[in-house]
Amino acid sequence: MIDLRNKTFIFDVDGVILNSMHSHCTAWREAAMKQGFLIDSKEIYLREGEKGEVSAKYFLELHKKDSTPDAIRRFLNDKEEIFHAMSAQCIYPYIEEIFELLAEHSNPVALVTGSSLRELKRHLPPAIFQQCSVKVTGDRVTCGKPHPEPYMTALQELGIQPDEAVVIENAPYGIASAKAAGIYCIGLTTSLPHECLAEADYIIRSTKELLEVIQQQFLVKS
Repeated sequence: MIDLRNKTFIFDVDGVILNSMHSHCTAWREAAMKQGFLIDSKEIYLREGEKGEVSAKYFLELHKKDSTPDAIRRFLNDKEEIFHAMSAQCIYPYIEEIFELLAEHSNPVALVTGSSLRELKRHLPPAIFQQCSVKVTGDRVTCGKPHPEPYMTALQELGIQPDEAVVIENAPYGIASAKAAGIYCIGLTTSLPHECLAEADYIIRSTKELLEVIQQQFLVKS
């Protein structure tokens, strides 16, 4: 584990801050059933983090359905409407404490997510949203995760080098994106088991453990 005390923390959102992946999975599966096919849950979790349009196109083509731009947009709209109709998404335990600790020690924080800015504003607690100086959303990049563009964009807007940041991710595509951008990545097993996050530099089991690791490091004297 690297020294975290002077790092900028870049967080993924779904599956890291928001306990929302089950809802996203349900929404994809219900939208697919309206189209007459089934999606395996694990396939959704493994592709988590990429742009919604890319996921929709992949699922439609995999099941030999119409994948024209209009068909992709209809499918994605169905998925998003189902997701938004669900109960409000909750943040994981200890996330507020983590953000408070980082603010106390003047560690900058940023977000990199495949979700749109509209979704981010709708589901993220205002205090966390406002604390993040940079927010790179799926509708702001040309290439989503696993391409490095999302994290490279965050570095550019933060005005820092890769070795000045640490990424918190929960899915293979996000980890691949962070690593391709040259950033140290901590994997969280909130959505997928340890073996699926093998490309991360360090793996943590829960947000509680993440808080404990940060607390321990910040107590160390320079």
